[in-house]
Amino acid sequence: MNEHDPLDSQTTRSDSPSISVDRSSSSNPENKSRQYGIRDAAFQAVTQGGGENYFSAFALLLQASPFQIAILSSLPQLIGIVFQLLSVKLLPYLSDARRLISFGGIGQALCWIPLFALPLFFSTHGAWWLILCVVLYVALGNLTVPAWNSLLIGIVDANSRGTYFARRFQMTSLTSFLALGAAGAILNAGDRWGFHWSGFAIVFSVAAIARALATRCQLSTAQGITAPIPEAPGGFRHFIWRAATPDLRRFLLFSSLMHFSVFIAGPFFVFYMLQDLHLSYLQYAGWMAAGILAQFLTLKPWGQLSDTFGNKTILRVTGFSVPILPVLYLISDAYPFLLMVNFFGGATWAGLSLGLQNYVFDSVRPEERT
Repeated sequence: MNEHDPLDSQTTRSDSPSISVDRSSSSNPENKSRQYGIRDAAFQAVTQGGGENYFSAFALLLQASPFQIAILSSLPQLIGIVFQLLSVKLLPYLSDARRLISFGGIGQALCWIPLFALPLFFSTHGAWWLILCVVLYVALGNLTVPAWNSLLIGIVDANSRGTYFARRFQMTSLTSFLALGAAGAILNAGDRWGFHWSGFAIVFSVAAIARALATRCQLSTAQGITAPIPEAPGGFRHFIWRAATPDLRRFLLFSSLMHFSVFIAGPFFVFYMLQDLHLSYLQYAGWMAAGILAQFLTLKPWGQLSDTFGNKTILRVTGFSVPILPVLYLISDAYPFLLMVNFFGGATWAGLSLGLQNYVFDSVRPEERT
């Protein structure tokens, strides 16, 4: 999840229970864990940039309708959130959070096999098979999110969270940029030579391997670290309506409405780019890469602003900028202009995503973060 900070303040809670770390190792386990957290970001970025970002393009190859593209973009996210809540329920009964991380991560890596193969063998309903597999894929991934986020935030000092997560996001952006370009080149070559399926097979295979390596990094990060046990006796609804502060509830409403609005148009950009404008896979990859490049270039400044001025400033600036983005696509369909607009969009979303994540990390007790 992308969320974080009690509006203007960057206060820390010295009296809050912290994550316990086994310090028997001669080297500092927190430092090693933070490094594994960066490596995990790189491998996850390969999976996302070189695999997940091409789900919709693969669906179009399967002759998916606009309705199916909308379902592909929305249903997995909805089911994924349900599995996040299920994960929170399971955590108190697990002696080691790594079990959940291992199950979800390895399961995700294996999901790439049926995700590609089933639509190939059952091409008549290929788009629906793809949707089903992506639902399972996203559900397994979200099963690990609460435990993984809780472990990761516990190894980062509260006063340097903005800088660390900006660095981590930078790694994600750089690797995604390279993975997007490489995958686009592979798919473009396959399209030119008439081997459409082969291109996707290569791209998705690399994504599966990268997800397995990311899981290994997560398990190494979690070595010797215990996640706080969730303390929400009344459940999620009790936390939202009783335990959460009015500021946090307003923040959640802001985040929810923002994402609701974005997803009205977001799923159909792939239709617009590939079918209406007839961009090649390489041009489509370049358009997506422009946004990722902007994230890479602006995340460090956003992180410094977050640590210095708090997240309210970032959320205010980016929150008013995001609604402008889709309107800009009405001005021109020239490819250089599309690259420029998505570059601006990437810079805007880099700040918004960092602010959303850091707000939750700073404003919620460790036991309630999951």
